[in-house]
Amino acid sequence: MINLPSQEELNNTFKYNSETGDLFKLPFTDEMGRYQTRYSKSPIRNTLTNDGGKSYYRTKITGNRSDVLVHRIIFKMVYNLEPESIDHIDGNGLNNRLVNIRGCSHSENHKNVKRGANNTSGVTGVSRSRDKLRWRVRIRVGKNDVNLGEFKNFDDAVKVRRQAEIDHEYHVNHGSDRPL
Repeated sequence: MINLPSQEELNNTFKYNSETGDLFKLPFTDEMGRYQTRYSKSPIRNTLTNDGGKSYYRTKITGNRSDVLVHRIIFKMVYNLEPESIDHIDGNGLNNRLVNIRGCSHSENHKNVKRGANNTSGVTGVSRSRDKLRWRVRIRVGKNDVNLGEFKNFDDAVKVRRQAEIDHEYHVNHGSDRPL
């Protein structure tokens, strides 16, 4: 992970609109002493798509060779924090409105993922048993998968899974059908 400049430096380099989630580069003087304004007129829209197909806005910061994710810059500008993970609550990595991003751990971030593309039951953590006669229920707790049992009735399996999500403080959006 890249260590970001100080909150003050970020606020002198960027302007953030918390209602729209847009980040703009402020005008600056380049190495040749020329005043540059071309970056401030439109929001940063360069995207990076991860291996899972989810897209995020990215930009360069003076002194860093690598791209920096815009939501990390925004979080530090506003809260002066660099959390382990930043969760986009609605699952849209391009929605950087302040009400949609929260700092969290990797395991907390995992508790707010969309339903997997290969899910056939329609409920995350509920699948058919090998003999296809029962519904198997599992949940991830920390780094471990926990088996919650097998049920003949699908509705009973879903109830057990939903209760486990509450007990283990999963986000209400976890397992929902939503865009990347």
